[in-house]
Amino acid sequence: MTTRDLKIIDDLITRTNNLPEILHLRAADDGYMLSETDKILLLDTYEKLDDILKEVAAFINVKFPGRQDHMYGWNKIDFDTKIGDFKIITNDREHIKRAWLNGLFDLKSLLKSLKNEVVLLLDNEEQIDKSDMNVRTNNFTGTIIYNESKVTGKQIQSSPRQTENSVTKLPKTTTQIFKDILIGLFVTIIGGIILWFITTILN
Repeated sequence: MTTRDLKIIDDLITRTNNLPEILHLRAADDGYMLSETDKILLLDTYEKLDDILKEVAAFINVKFPGRQDHMYGWNKIDFDTKIGDFKIITNDREHIKRAWLNGLFDLKSLLKSLKNEVVLLLDNEEQIDKSDMNVRTNNFTGTIIYNESKVTGKQIQSSPRQTENSVTKLPKTTTQIFKDILIGLFVTIIGGIILWFITTILN
């Protein structure tokens, strides 16, 4: 479920609430003749209502496949006058009004139920995403930066896998180089003395 799904439901709710008021035309007084404007208004309203019902059905089929409760709620929506399960044609204004208002009530109730469920699903998915993010932030995946030389101030950036090898390859400082030279000279002198001593004794 995504925020786009929530926007779709909100749009359907808004369009349902903004349907033109035609109850006075559906339950007009006996003998009232519909004008051309009345006919256009009725036709426009029925087309808008039909589009809403089709989109609600498509939303249920795609987002809530197999959900019998939502399918039952959609099938329950009806704007025709009935006696029991049988549709009837009547001039009873109160009966006509009641049928129309009941149909709108059932449609709005279904949309409200769908919205509530979409909101809950979105909240649940956001909680899961936050949990995954917390787990990921506990794992170090960054890089380490160390100084290449105190003189140049250059820096080398390495990946976590290369950090250990990179650190061992740091260039020697002047002091370390000087120490290595002294050690080399010392070893050379001692070696020469030992060699001279052995040669002298053997002779």
